[in-house]
Amino acid sequence: MTLIIAAQGDGFIVAAADTRETVDAGAIRVEVNIAEKLVMLTPHTAVLFCGDSGYAQNIIARYQAKIAGQRELGVTPLADDFAIFCQEEAKKTVGVPTFSRVKPYRNFPDIGFVLGGLDKAGRKFTQPRCYGLSSWTGYRLELGGGGFVLDGKPMLARYLFAHHYRAGMDIGSLCDLVIRCLYDTSRVDGDVGGKYRLAIILPDEVRLKHELEIEEMINDADLRW
Repeated sequence: MTLIIAAQGDGFIVAAADTRETVDAGAIRVEVNIAEKLVMLTPHTAVLFCGDSGYAQNIIARYQAKIAGQRELGVTPLADDFAIFCQEEAKKTVGVPTFSRVKPYRNFPDIGFVLGGLDKAGRKFTQPRCYGLSSWTGYRLELGGGGFVLDGKPMLARYLFAHHYRAGMDIGSLCDLVIRCLYDTSRVDGDVGGKYRLAIILPDEVRLKHELEIEEMINDADLRW
């Protein structure tokens, strides 16, 4: 499991995830910190995932091939199309034997996706939007109407967002909040951890923060909170 976040700021998106992948096999539990759960679909939209990493990565790779060259898609039409793509994948599992009796698509792996990005207003990408979808709901699209979408292990993050998130946050404040959610969750939940990945999606660029920058952000946030 993991923690994935996409949140809207004043004309931009902050998207972030950890890199921990947990494998349980009976009495054996293995944690590896190599899962890249934040992927740029276009220069203006990121997709993040939680759940079964291998299956999620395969879906994303195939969808990237499907939209290759379509750099001008906004996040909303992209999210609509991605949801349909995931639903079509799920339909392929009908009739496959299963031992699960709880999920709508019972044979499909447990996967959650979050998309965060910008829509066009006129000729420029200036409208931030976040969406979520999950195998548990048949990949029905959820709008982040509150300005953000969280998935994976979001309980502590929901608490922090409820107390500190506000519409129109600046880049520094929103990055601090997102990194704080990842850092604090990883301190109390072993399923979340490893290195953090963070992207700031702006109208004219994407800023991908490297590990040293994120460590500095953590230290600075510790001083202020």
